[in-house]
Amino acid sequence: MDDSRKVSTIKFRIANMVVDISRLTQQLKQNNFNAVLTAAQSVPEQNKTDDFKLLELVARVKTDQSSPMVQHYLNESAGWSFEHPELLLRERAFLALLNNEGAPAIRLYKEIDQAELTGIDLNRLGTAHLLISDFNQALAYYDRAIELEPDEPSHRNNKGGALARLQRFDLALDVYDECLELDPKHSTAKEARQKLLIKMNQSEDLLEDLKQKLDDDPESLEKRLAYFNALVQFTQYGEAIKVIQTQLKPVDELKTIPLQNDPEDYKLEQAQINLRTALCQLFESRQMWNKALVVTNQLLKMFEEAPYNLLFSKADILSEIGQYDAASKIIDELDDKVNDKERIKLARALLLCEQGKETEALELFESFDKGSRFYRQILHKKADIKLTLGRIEDSHDDLLELLDTNIMVAVQLINSKNYKPDDSILEKLKLIARNPFTAEQQRENLCFALGLACDKRKEFADAAEFLREANSLNRKKIKYNPEEFTQRCNRHIRFYQTAQGPQRAKPLAEATPNPIFIVGMPRSGTTLTETIIGSHSLVAPCGELSSIPKISRFINQNYKKLKPYPECIDALTPNMLSAMAETYIRNLPEEGEGATYTADKLPHNFVNVGLIHRIFPDAPIIHVMRDPRDNGLSNFQQNFGAKYGGMGFAFDLEHLANEINNYWRLMKHWRKIGIPMIEFWYEDLVAEQEVISKALIQYCGLGWEDNVLDFHKLKRRVKTASVGQVRNKMYKTSAQKWRNYEELLQPMIEALDTSVVEFYEPGEQSS
Repeated sequence: MDDSRKVSTIKFRIANMVVDISRLTQQLKQNNFNAVLTAAQSVPEQNKTDDFKLLELVARVKTDQSSPMVQHYLNESAGWSFEHPELLLRERAFLALLNNEGAPAIRLYKEIDQAELTGIDLNRLGTAHLLISDFNQALAYYDRAIELEPDEPSHRNNKGGALARLQRFDLALDVYDECLELDPKHSTAKEARQKLLIKMNQSEDLLEDLKQKLDDDPESLEKRLAYFNALVQFTQYGEAIKVIQTQLKPVDELKTIPLQNDPEDYKLEQAQINLRTALCQLFESRQMWNKALVVTNQLLKMFEEAPYNLLFSKADILSEIGQYDAASKIIDELDDKVNDKERIKLARALLLCEQGKETEALELFESFDKGSRFYRQILHKKADIKLTLGRIEDSHDDLLELLDTNIMVAVQLINSKNYKPDDSILEKLKLIARNPFTAEQQRENLCFALGLACDKRKEFADAAEFLREANSLNRKKIKYNPEEFTQRCNRHIRFYQTAQGPQRAKPLAEATPNPIFIVGMPRSGTTLTETIIGSHSLVAPCGELSSIPKISRFINQNYKKLKPYPECIDALTPNMLSAMAETYIRNLPEEGEGATYTADKLPHNFVNVGLIHRIFPDAPIIHVMRDPRDNGLSNFQQNFGAKYGGMGFAFDLEHLANEINNYWRLMKHWRKIGIPMIEFWYEDLVAEQEVISKALIQYCGLGWEDNVLDFHKLKRRVKTASVGQVRNKMYKTSAQKWRNYEELLQPMIEALDTSVVEFYEPGEQSS
């Protein structure tokens, strides 16, 4: 064939390809999805262009969203390059919506002649504006869609969602009813209506009704998931889990699903995937990572070829439970299989974050350019790391770049403590926080942030409202028994009767780092104190180390003949105590290795003061006190998160009082049996910074250095809730702050045991 004929043939093929794409887009526009899928099945996977895959993805989403091909194509889509992007404006906009990206969808729709917009187009434009929190514009587009296609139920369903987000609940219910009149089986509208009834406290009989419907039709996947979701809404998690687990079939009894499949042949398997996926999402939302791992492994066994998205999820779960090597191994295996090096690099960076290797993670994140599909996601992570490393202005720059298209970024900005949202942003955040369809975890984070933002604006009534809601949401996730902590403190008081036991620990070896311990209630000023001490040239601030609590937990495993700790405390020999000291020194973080002194500021080591003094008799122990009313408020304002179950007391005011009571009882006991400590009030530290700082430095056996007063300039990692404060000079605005919330805090104040709890009085001398 001569060159001219070759060129003609290529042109002819390109022309036919354009015709095919145009024809298939028309079929999608006419809702003829089966025709598109038929065309897709006639083309081998390796021969499909990205244009063709996009059309197939849209058709599959509209006909069988549970198909593994949907997730496969969604994972792949970020790297697609279209040959005829101008013919795929609607489909590309729909893909953006599938990825929860409203702004790109709006930009693509602007390229289409407005006169050619269909009801579906207007509906999707409404959804795009919903994603960027432009609720009124979303409503306008939904109304236009209804006007154009009054018999299409999905337009009314989406309008109901927009009305609910605008707090117009009665109107939203009416619109959902209109949707269900058009389509009584519209599952999304039914579920949304149920959530709205729950929010409006009109749902006393809802669970019983859903249970009865499931009992009448126990094989219905839709009814089972509806009952499950309602139970989750009511925080009846145990019952919800049973509803799913009773229907799960052993994976070995199911057919293995190939990558290319006919959904009709795998209906049972798809139903089992949906049930397990719902269960896994619940476990992940409650941070029950081990259970999530079990279900994820079951899901992986159901496929002939493991879907990459599930493997990435498994790596994430493994990293959450500290199995970093196993997570890394999965990522390495994916690196050999997935032709998507950016996704692999992202996974490696996220793993480094979980390992506490923020600097290495930041280097990887910085290697992504603005053209990367992960760029906006990476901006979030970069901002978090820079905040941890004290680069607050750089962190804000990253977040502000995201704020124009993602209002939720304001939550991160507020939590950095150095950002004040303007009125329009604050009102949007309040709308989202009060929206019944906002996911609970998102609403919890929003309410904590709004509590801080309203506090800065001195809008204390609003701040109290959001703090009540935030802590109420968190209490649902955390199992905390205050009586267990009380009993633990009682045992320490009973069995620690002397400062130093009958046998002393051996002195530390030469050139061994000398530990300094800082204790107190959380949010009492321990991070500030550590930063001041850590500004000294001979001290390495190491943050909140878990070594002492771990040593206490392993005493009976390592010495099986001893009575249960702390009953065995006086039986510990010098060799045993020295072994514990060596374990502590050996497990110091990188910044503490080779240092002259190290600072360990785990607040809850106030429980372990007796053990610390037995292991390190000469170690300075610094006790930071704070007025319990301000201390309690600061805990109640902080979103510690379900990840940190040990802080479960902080989300209930009476539990907070119990924690404070026990803390004061223990500290008075350590004092009574003669354990040497330096003790001071946080309020005195902020009022007399230089006086208290010099006393601290002297107590630790260090020479004075003027740079200690410039503690806020210290370059170091800070991962506690005080990350914003310790980057600023000393301020006094947090003293007596509790008076602005006296009504909110009344349950805590009334439960404080004034026979042991002390309140700060200006002018008191530190011990």
